[in-house]
Amino acid sequence: MTGGTRGIGAAIADLFTEAGANVVVATRDAGMKKFMQEPRMEATGAMPFDGKPMIFGGFVPVVDLPTKS
Repeated sequence: MTGGTRGIGAAIADLFTEAGANVVVATRDAGMKKFMQEPRMEATGAMPFDGKPMIFGGFVPVVDLPTKS
């Protein structure tokens, strides 16, 4: 997984790990890797939102537009 060292990418990597997937996170910046390993960056509790629908689907269309044929 790229982009998994911070932000939404890190949250998605965590969700995949919690779901039992084997995750490899790549970073091109050694400084960012070191920063993310700091104890202060550890999770402090529950996520502020449930990101699982973003990964596993479950969205309901708000508008259903006809397709062109």
